[in-house]
Amino acid sequence: MDHADCIIFDMDDVLCRYDFTRRMDIMAEGLGIQAETIVARIYDSGLDERADAGEFTAETYLAALTRELKVEVPLELWLRARRESMRAIPEVLELARRLGRKHTVAMLTNNGDLLRRHIAMVFPEALEVFGERAYFSCQFGAAKPQPEVFLSLLGRLGHAPRDALFIDDTSEYVAGAREAGLQAHLFTGYEALPSWLKEMA
Repeated sequence: MDHADCIIFDMDDVLCRYDFTRRMDIMAEGLGIQAETIVARIYDSGLDERADAGEFTAETYLAALTRELKVEVPLELWLRARRESMRAIPEVLELARRLGRKHTVAMLTNNGDLLRRHIAMVFPEALEVFGERAYFSCQFGAAKPQPEVFLSLLGRLGHAPRDALFIDDTSEYVAGAREAGLQAHLFTGYEALPSWLKEMA
């Protein structure tokens, strides 16, 4: 693995620990329906993946949730469930902050417009580090592991794929980044990050 001028971090389970089960439990309690129903109608159905790929605005996504679940989904509940299911990983955020003093750093997460609009409330730590370089797949009309999402992001950042390193906890997404020509690292914890990357900070 070569040194990189641009380092791109995934969000869930890289910058923060993400508990999907807790999120579904909070939603289920707030809506008065079973967590299994939410998973089946929103996630197993592919609706959430469509949101990740930019098919919905924040408003139309909330409307789709309400339609599919047959109960009104308040914005405040959705945001609280997302926020309370996440816990920042300080070591990784601090590394990204230090890298950002000398290099281009960015965040790329598979998520839709609803989270993009409210990231300052849900995960302010990421916004503090990445600012306008906190990117969401919905902004590119594609989602990881599709190579085009990586290439579109790098086009915005002004870097060639060979000069970029992508860090993600999902092997499929790491493979997609490599297919697009990026260097990529499968995240298994802060301690396992390449030593040369830490030395760059």
